[in-house]
Amino acid sequence: MAENTRSKVFHPIFGYPGPIPENQIPTKLDLYNHYRMLRNEDSKSTRDDIAKELTEVLVRIYNLASIPTISELKIKQYINSDIIERAKYYGKSIQNKQQPDRIQPIISEFNVLFDVSSCKCLIQEGKCFCSLDKKIPRREWPFLFDQRNARKLFISSLDCMTTSKNFVKQKRKEAQYEREEREMKRLHAVQPSQEFIECDFEEFESFDSSISNTHKYTRNHNQLRNLAIMCDRYQISDRAGAAIANAVLQDYGSITQEEDSQIIDRNKLHRSRFSVRKELANEAHETINDISATYFDGRKDQNSSTGRKRRWTFASGYCK
Repeated sequence: MAENTRSKVFHPIFGYPGPIPENQIPTKLDLYNHYRMLRNEDSKSTRDDIAKELTEVLVRIYNLASIPTISELKIKQYINSDIIERAKYYGKSIQNKQQPDRIQPIISEFNVLFDVSSCKCLIQEGKCFCSLDKKIPRREWPFLFDQRNARKLFISSLDCMTTSKNFVKQKRKEAQYEREEREMKRLHAVQPSQEFIECDFEEFESFDSSISNTHKYTRNHNQLRNLAIMCDRYQISDRAGAAIANAVLQDYGSITQEEDSQIIDRNKLHRSRFSVRKELANEAHETINDISATYFDGRKDQNSSTGRKRRWTFASGYCK
């Protein structure tokens, strides 16, 4: 069988096939050209086999960059649907046709990062709300942000310092797991036999429910800004302000024997007054900045003052 020449493997949209560069996270175009290269090397291999091999290569590159990925099954599905099927559709519609105005948008669509990272949060704003197993390490945020945009950074050789830290962290996790296993075995060993744990389950459940009801705690998270301002304005103490507020809430029915979560404690009112004073002081400091200096205008007036036995006058200046 004759080998494929460069003219035969050239694609009018995607160019020549080639391997994935492993010093960067690949784009869709890199993956599709690698797929074409594997397909040309072994025409008997199926598309699923090649997609599986692409998935393994992609996961290895993401692991080199210390970026967690989604499951390999989903990656394989995305490769089939977003790259192979889409490229096949574009190839049939534009191949052997001189339509540069249609080819350029397709190249732009494929020349973007094939992002299969487990975290899709706005890392450029420093926000990540993913679970711990899906979080991207903060030190890798600049690299991933660059790969999604300008793509100027590369995956370097082994970082000895980071590798040693990861090794210590992994050893710590393994030790924690071993301690938990030993504790579980110890608990199973000292667990009493079945003949000694016969009890009245109804009585136990009622006792357990009574304990849970007695240990039910509620907290008042409402802000007391206006109450704090009024207490400062009329010089009311914390204890008196809290008592007045609780009396009003009791009259309105917000505080009852069954519902006591809205009770205002004097310590809470004290904390609210402190925070409101600090907030108002900061606002005044930011807005009032016109006073630059104080000085005397030189004018002096004669003022009189009266003592026990005599009357005298003195000069005083005016301050601006």
